[in-house]
Amino acid sequence: MIQHIRYISKLQEQIYRACHHEHKGMSVEEASDVYAIPEPTIERILAEVEDIAPQLFPILSASDWGLWQGWLRGDTVKALTLRGSCSERTVSRRIADVKKQLNYARTPTRVRSLNSLEPYACDRILAFREDGE
Repeated sequence: MIQHIRYISKLQEQIYRACHHEHKGMSVEEASDVYAIPEPTIERILAEVEDIAPQLFPILSASDWGLWQGWLRGDTVKALTLRGSCSERTVSRRIADVKKQLNYARTPTRVRSLNSLEPYACDRILAFREDGE
């Protein structure tokens, strides 16, 4: 009988998926309202998940994720400025900040999340599956 180890709890997984930009993309405040858990507890849970699986972080804000996706599609800074209703300088700075956060070099495959991992790797890293029978 093979047993699978679950490295993070179901609650930790739910909170991670609620806040991560490639899943639901909620802010800590929104997740706090949805799950009826205080904001400091949500932040603590995310910190615990980051300690267990740092490769799944950082979590970007919805606006930064939108800018990043536009930049990866090849949108110009001017086009992103019009969509984001902020200055070109602000957009350029935010894209530079996201690049640093994601440790972005040249290829977009550096963006890390559960979606960007192979299924077998996800099982080994986070082991979201239940114990085997």
